[in-house]
Amino acid sequence: MAVTRQSHLGFSLIELMIATTLLSLIMFSGYYAYSLFSDSWSKRSQQYWRGVNTSIGIEAFIRTVESINAHVLINEDGEESALFEGTRNKVIFVSNSPIFSDSLALVSFEVLPVSNEYALIYSELPLDKVGLYNWPTKDFHWTNRVTLIKKSKQLEFSYFSYSNFKEALESINVYENNLLIPAPEMQWLSEINTKKHRVLPAKINLRLTDTEQKETYITVDLPNDSASKVVWNMRQEF
Repeated sequence: MAVTRQSHLGFSLIELMIATTLLSLIMFSGYYAYSLFSDSWSKRSQQYWRGVNTSIGIEAFIRTVESINAHVLINEDGEESALFEGTRNKVIFVSNSPIFSDSLALVSFEVLPVSNEYALIYSELPLDKVGLYNWPTKDFHWTNRVTLIKKSKQLEFSYFSYSNFKEALESINVYENNLLIPAPEMQWLSEINTKKHRVLPAKINLRLTDTEQKETYITVDLPNDSASKVVWNMRQEF
């Protein structure tokens, strides 16, 4: 008598539960790994584009400052002065290469608080729309504004300059007459104005601290002939 063996096809309930549990663990591990990668990539992407935008803003700042114009006008004391007003949070001057205009323009860089951080705001006004013969003037309104740098922990200006106009004149006298006496030395200042200094600083520095507390110093050299231009305008009155 022949004996026939029956083969069992398929899986038992226990085997299916074990397989389902293992598959769930694999899927969860994959999803978790993907989430970590996605979050990391998103953060890196945001950092990258923030860095690109900051670099563009810094480049615009450098280009505008490098092309500064020693625009001579009359200050509030009735004296010839090169237009330059600077504090820790704001700087105003005339530029030969503004961002929006094709010709001379009055420009401003201002640090403003935005959601517990700071941004660098650029403003511009074409010179042909405002007669800059005297300073200060209250009758003008900026025609163009743009944010150059966003989300910084700190933004601050400083200026390498003589302490006052008298020192600038003494320096001109020393170099023009080849005097064997030491010329006045420049120093880093937190403020420049047309009433006290009357000439452009030799350098302007922007200190930038990003959200990761990394500090960057951007120092731009300015033309050194503004004192001579102011003196030349003074001599025209005699």
